Amino acid sequence: MGRPLADKSISALEAMFDRGRHNPEILESLFVELRNRDSRRAKELLTRLYTAVGILNNRKKLKGP
Repeated sequence: MGRPLADKSISALEAMFDRGRHNPEILESLFVELRNRDSRRAKELLTRLYTAVGILNNRKKLKGP
């Protein structure tokens, strides 16, 4: 997978996360980009992303099949 978000600023990525934190496709796109960035804000956003994914996974487990 390429990096379609490589040209986006960290501010734009943060806004994208805030709008799409419940959308697995958006979270996947952000993950692909953020794992290639080294700034403090990128690392913080990646931590927020991991938390959001954990919450989504827990909700799926609670709802059952």
